Amino acid sequence: ALLPAALPSTKALIAASAVPTALGFWRTGYAVSYGYGGAVAASAALYLRAGASGVAALHARALVFYGVRLSLYLLYREVVVDMGQIKPKDATLGERAKRLPILASCGFLYYCLA
Repeated sequence: ALLPAALPSTKALIAASAVPTALGFWRTGYAVSYGYGGAVAASAALYLRAGASGVAALHARALVFYGVRLSLYLLYREVVVDMGQIKPKDATLGERAKRLPILASCGFLYYCLA
């Protein structure tokens, strides 16, 4: 007999997708780098916490590992490797607010991937 799937709540998955993506308010590129890695890891961790088992648990563990590894690599690359990146400029609150549509779109995409 098949057991019902253990799934996290929709609210939890929305938070797991939106919170890391909100790093884009600090620097726009963070929404698609750290935001993606964090959303993948957080969403997968929610599936593990909800009681995923068997192949689903293995897949969720692999995704947690992938998201954490990606974020750590991006951090390492930003801190250690000199890639001649564009220097961040100061942004006003209004300029940061203009990022909301793209950040919301990224968060929704990450939610759909969960």
